[in-house]
Amino acid sequence: MEPREAEMKNEYKLDLFNLSLLWHDEFDRVWKSEEDHHWPLSGSRPSFHNKDHLEAVEAAIRAYFAGSNEENDPLNLRSDLKRWCEQFNEKVTFAELQEIMVLVARYHDVGNIMKEVRVEDGQFKPIFFDKYTAKGAEERSQKIIKFILNNSNMDPNQKAKYIKLTGCLIGETTYNPTDKEDKPFFAIAMRFFDQIGNGLFSRVAKDEMILGLLAEMMGENPDVQINPHFFWNFVRARPAELEIDDNTLDKILIVLGKNLPEEDTRFPNQLMPATDFLRKFFKKTPI
Repeated sequence: MEPREAEMKNEYKLDLFNLSLLWHDEFDRVWKSEEDHHWPLSGSRPSFHNKDHLEAVEAAIRAYFAGSNEENDPLNLRSDLKRWCEQFNEKVTFAELQEIMVLVARYHDVGNIMKEVRVEDGQFKPIFFDKYTAKGAEERSQKIIKFILNNSNMDPNQKAKYIKLTGCLIGETTYNPTDKEDKPFFAIAMRFFDQIGNGLFSRVAKDEMILGLLAEMMGENPDVQINPHFFWNFVRARPAELEIDDNTLDKILIVLGKNLPEEDTRFPNQLMPATDFLRKFFKKTPI
């Protein structure tokens, strides 16, 4: 490989990994600047599926790769990778899996903010929604990253490998998936990194983060009902829903170098309209 070609590939990789962060920032600036009469609190409207979320998921992934090994891999990344390579006759190294998972961390939520992406004048152009849109987000994210990779200058063999695996990994971030396989690939790992790892590694205060999720939900359905206690204790409650037993959870947390947060008892453990909850317990957005 000639030096200039190597430099160009590094430039490409930098652009590829940063595009989604730039798009999320661009979308989020508009979201926070616009008024929404459904949002009952004063101050800027917060968000959840933003750059901070992507970086928290990425941090969880990087921490797990750094802390796990052949003998201590409670999320079974190595055995799932072995099954993947055997079933699809692929050659994917563990280092490549980390790079692909980091790419997925950055792109898994572009479908929440974008309808699609196009190429215009040699540049990728995002076609944004006017609000965060959860329905069908994973499928849109899969199509968008496939389009971006297909229109990249990545080596064709590498491209096919990345497209197939990114599609699988993004699909496994679905909150309530209907897995077609008895033993899907990387399912628990991806849901853990996305849904629990975010809460363990986010630099955003918990109140701001969860209020951001409520703002997005209310943008789609102003009458949405929530259980506040569950939302504020999601990181503690979600492992059981994923059928992660206490022993396995302890091993995962050790690998990550994290502890579960203490139970937050500030809010009711009952279903109630999100608007009523916000008006009773908050005056303004804590940003």
